[in-house]
Amino acid sequence: MTQQSENSDADQAVAKKPKTKDPRHIITPDAFKVDETLLGLPLATPKRRGVAMIIDLLLIQQLSQVDSLILGLAIAVVLFLLSNSKGKKAVGSIRKNLFKIMALILFSYLIVIESLQYIQTKDFSFTKNDRSTQPITEEVIQKVEDDQPSLPLIEQLQIAEDKIESLESENSVLRADDDSNIIDILEAIAVKFGYGFGWAGVYFTLFCFLLNGQTPGKFLLRIKIIQLDGKKLSIWNAFGRYGGYAASVVTGLSGFFQILWDPNRQGLHDKVSGTVVIRL
Repeated sequence: MTQQSENSDADQAVAKKPKTKDPRHIITPDAFKVDETLLGLPLATPKRRGVAMIIDLLLIQQLSQVDSLILGLAIAVVLFLLSNSKGKKAVGSIRKNLFKIMALILFSYLIVIESLQYIQTKDFSFTKNDRSTQPITEEVIQKVEDDQPSLPLIEQLQIAEDKIESLESENSVLRADDDSNIIDILEAIAVKFGYGFGWAGVYFTLFCFLLNGQTPGKFLLRIKIIQLDGKKLSIWNAFGRYGGYAASVVTGLSGFFQILWDPNRQGLHDKVSGTVVIRL
């Protein structure tokens, strides 16, 4: 009886002991402890999570078609939110100020670029008309007819043959310059990948933070991300969770497959941010 009383007193003493800041230079207990109110909640199945992810990726693919100005503004918003985060997962004042400076620099850069664009073209980049998609008007047709009056059929055929020979010659020159073509293709792919990667970061960070652990895909599949400590998903955990997505892709998708055998269906991204995905 005495031993049990001593153990109880020791447990109470530990519980009353004030929490200290993680020293970050020695091994310490796991920072994430499961809140008792979360025990027993149903976990989202891999199938639901997979379908939700497909929906989100399709939406990101559509967002990647949006003008780069909008992406830059969205990234600036994310940086500003990170710089103003509070709570357990907030970083030190130096890093917060750094993120705020980065957000201001990016926002100022976009404003300057758009101002120069407007001065030169009297139009903003996100409102420019694509000349290739403009309809062919009667004025355009009339101009073509004026430039090239109707000719006898034989002469038209001769002109067509000369044009074909000219195009074949140009095609031979382009094929001889395959190296430059490959470089252009790789650059185009890199730019497209950068847009997609940037939009994915903005998408998963902002939606998960603003919608309290849900993206449009997760909302449709009625699943939700929650922190193991029972608190609202912070902007830092939402951002860190996306970092886990990137790590899972780099490691050959192995981080995603962990949800198939992990006891709490945690992927690498969940373990990084201390989260689980539940079914509503």
